[in-house]
Amino acid sequence: RPDYPHASDRFHKFILECARDTAKTLARRGIAHGFFLPKTADEARGIAAKVFARAALVVSDDHPAFIFPQQNRAAARRAACTYLTVDDAAIAPLALIPAHEPQARTIRPKLMALLDEWLAPVAQLEPTT
Repeated sequence: RPDYPHASDRFHKFILECARDTAKTLARRGIAHGFFLPKTADEARGIAAKVFARAALVVSDDHPAFIFPQQNRAAARRAACTYLTVDDAAIAPLALIPAHEPQARTIRPKLMALLDEWLAPVAQLEPTT
């Protein structure tokens, strides 16, 4: 949505570039992907409910900052299906680091300390129908 706190063209460009890259990666693997970009807050209203009504599973980003925690709590209450959150932004889940870390130089040593426990090779599984 375009009406959240700190919305900016720079941040939206980043989101769009990530969405493009994700779509390409999923297409190469034969996985369906949908992306919706509302131009107004009114256009965005009700979209999540429509997706949730048809979904067998919803997976969202479990980022512990910004607007994600509130959005995930609200969405999980509304979804009729299983609603999972996955922290995909770091090697170890950021929830393991209790203090808010505003800078890479302060969070990096904490993540590095968790490397041995969390870093492991991941097999690239092929999707099944």
